[in-house]
Amino acid sequence: MQYSLSSLILCGGKGSRLKKIGKTIPKCLVKVNGEFFIKYILTGLKKKYIKKIVVSGFHRFRILDKTLTSFKIKNLILYNDGNISILDRIKKNLLREKTSLLVCYGDEYANINLNKLVKDHFESKKLLTITTIKIKSNFGILKKIGNSYNFFEKPFIGNCNIGYMIFDTKNIKYMSGYKSLPNYINKLAKINQINLYSHNKKHVTINTIEDIILAERKLNKMINKK
Repeated sequence: MQYSLSSLILCGGKGSRLKKIGKTIPKCLVKVNGEFFIKYILTGLKKKYIKKIVVSGFHRFRILDKTLTSFKIKNLILYNDGNISILDRIKKNLLREKTSLLVCYGDEYANINLNKLVKDHFESKKLLTITTIKIKSNFGILKKIGNSYNFFEKPFIGNCNIGYMIFDTKNIKYMSGYKSLPNYINKLAKINQINLYSHNKKHVTINTIEDIILAERKLNKMINKK
């Protein structure tokens, strides 16, 4: 089966946790190992079935526009979507593109096998596929069960959303009245319209200065190991 979709990279955040760096440039333009972070994301999206890559920006938009234009990527389009919520960015671009969207965060990269992810989504026939990693606590936890406590050493906490979400075009019919992405995801969960795709390899994020330092150590090992 031939699949076709567009990709949306969310780059509207102000990067406040990056302090001085976040005030001067969009978070996705932080350099990691001498390369703009968004370049890693864009390289991973070079697939024949991704017809267009859309970047939704706002903070320090002129810098973002100038930098991305210099990349000279043919199917890359940039919009200043203003200071709106993540859900509104997704909604606006679903309407623009009129096709399913692979949604990525501009501050998160994973060496995902996109061929498997896309196939898994379309075969599931769900409205939304969310890529997750399993999260374990770094600490032992006491949990009260009945009248006594049980101790669990670094237990499994849950599945963490790392982006690389695929929204079917039919989501437009369901989004009306919802202001936040978490609330909308909860709605889809209640009607059994979420497909979970587990990523078992590595991912990096650049939310904080500490994250950037860690990303520099991990990224070289991740590239081309999908």
